[in-house]
Amino acid sequence: MRLVLLLASILLLPCCGRDVTVADAVPDAVPDAVPDAEINAAFASTDKTRIDAMIERLRPRAPIYAQLLIANLSHADRWVRECSAHAMGDLAYGHEAAVDALIKAFDDEDDYVRWKAVRALGLIGPAAKKALPLLEVAANAGDRDEVEVVRAAAQVAVRKIKGE
Repeated sequence: MRLVLLLASILLLPCCGRDVTVADAVPDAVPDAVPDAEINAAFASTDKTRIDAMIERLRPRAPIYAQLLIANLSHADRWVRECSAHAMGDLAYGHEAAVDALIKAFDDEDDYVRWKAVRALGLIGPAAKKALPLLEVAANAGDRDEVEVVRAAAQVAVRKIKGE
């Protein structure tokens, strides 16, 4: 039951325009939880210092906040999608759902979102092994006319996932 409340607080309530934290839904589960709206505001900012500070606040509770970051990979704002992918890489949270979401983000129309998704998969490392076929194609330019920064990130990601 607590898991259901936790997921609802992260995924559903912010969509209703309410500023609800994980701690509101499950008070004893996450002391000092960061409000979802505060996370989204930081990632909508263009201030790198603010974004990096938010990532550091989320790091100790990566499994909890990963759900919000995964949901943000489908956000309408390109910048929020990019920052969410970046944060997932910095958190190096290799849960299967996170890896799947980052693989899906590789199909984003925006080059920067694809770059950050590829970078994140590399930072996750061997836990992102299922992304190797896609990354190897991107690393070698394959059938995609990929921008150089994505291709270079894919080359690095392949090496990191393979443990080289």
